[in-house]
Amino acid sequence: MPEELAALAEAFVVQAERALLDGGAGGGRSPAVPGVQAGAEAGYASEEGLFALAGSDESGGQSATSGRGSGGLALASAATDGSGSGGLASASAATNDRDPGKLASAYAATSDHGSGSPASASAAARDRASSSLAAVEAGQSDRDSGSLSPASAAPGGHVIGDLVPADAASGGRGGTAPGTPELLELYFACQNFVRAAKLYDERYVTYTECERSEVRVKLFCLDPSHLLRTMGKGYRSTVFFSATLTPLSYYMDMLGSDGEADYSVVIPSPFSREQLEVYVSPMSTRYQDRERTKEPIVSLLSRVTAQHRGNYLLFFPSYAYMEDACERFAAQRQERTDADDMRIIVQSARMSEEERERFLAAFQSGAGERVIGFAVMGGIFAEGIDLVGDRLTGVAVVGVGLPQVGFERDIMKTYFDETGRGGFEYAFQFPGMNKVLQAGGRLIRSEQDRGVLLLIDDRYLQPSYRRLLPPEWLDYTLL
Repeated sequence: MPEELAALAEAFVVQAERALLDGGAGGGRSPAVPGVQAGAEAGYASEEGLFALAGSDESGGQSATSGRGSGGLALASAATDGSGSGGLASASAATNDRDPGKLASAYAATSDHGSGSPASASAAARDRASSSLAAVEAGQSDRDSGSLSPASAAPGGHVIGDLVPADAASGGRGGTAPGTPELLELYFACQNFVRAAKLYDERYVTYTECERSEVRVKLFCLDPSHLLRTMGKGYRSTVFFSATLTPLSYYMDMLGSDGEADYSVVIPSPFSREQLEVYVSPMSTRYQDRERTKEPIVSLLSRVTAQHRGNYLLFFPSYAYMEDACERFAAQRQERTDADDMRIIVQSARMSEEERERFLAAFQSGAGERVIGFAVMGGIFAEGIDLVGDRLTGVAVVGVGLPQVGFERDIMKTYFDETGRGGFEYAFQFPGMNKVLQAGGRLIRSEQDRGVLLLIDDRYLQPSYRRLLPPEWLDYTLL
């Protein structure tokens, strides 16, 4: 377990409790905040404390102070000696009151001692006698204020976030008002981080992301199966059900199946193949081919929506791809004589509840205009919505839904390869095809529904992808 990171978060929780309940270092006592209990006074090293809380001074800037008044953020914690636990032994350059230093921590591999906890990942501390983890803003002078990145943990990880140093001149007394939403959010984020740290084992990795003066430390869970299996032992039985658990072996593994002690049941679809017309267009949507195939794909979408008149949802692998395709689709619409009754609506990245409802309300049965909706696979309109009857005539899925290649996906792929489970399938293919099944499943929602499903990608013809399609999709027509 990353003991040092957990100790940092725990120490901050104590400081946050004091600020929330007592008004901070210099404020008066404030009313109790629900869900927060006062921390022990023994947890504070000084009046200012180990941490200073983010806030605003009279000039509108953020005001806080470090434990020793340096203006940097010194997150102190007992470091491991590196001799046995495999913990995070040293994660930054040491600092003194005049030199904040730089956070040099990087992705830490498992130590030689096999505990699965992060091993040493940075330059040794300049002041080796301090035996502490000093995490300070990179390149900040005593007068500058940087910040650790917000606590926006992606699925599978927990983040320490929003630890913000500022001008030492404030003395730590002009900061955030007790009980503000920002401080509460930070408090509970640190609580979550501590809880995650207690579950840390060889199925986790710890890494840091550094961008300019912002640093994010993340505990990333690669495999939740052990935790789910442990949780399930407290129950006589557990039932997981969904229409998109394909392939079953993958989901049984990731959901903590206990091998022969568990079993699966596959229930045939209540819908008939005659309700669905499936078309496959073998055009590549791979990133390197998108510019070449985007115009032909948009032309195909225009042709299909014209031949089978009605309301459509068109799903794309990313917002950028969707927006570009939408612009081309709208341009082609201007050249068509049968598009006067067509209305185009587009999903945006941050839609309010009211905007979501308006988007769905546009799909009406028997309305005077046809609606063509542009949306993103894996988004809010790709699952959990019912547009029955003539409210939805067709769905097009562009691509096979593979997650974007990135740092976390590469870590996952390596982990599953090393554990003999097929890194590409577990990290990319299976999650991607789940998004395809979710999007295509918006079309037929009752025994009376009829519709057109268009799958656009040449990989749908490959056996490794074709075997992941539902039986009722396999009787397709090749375009």
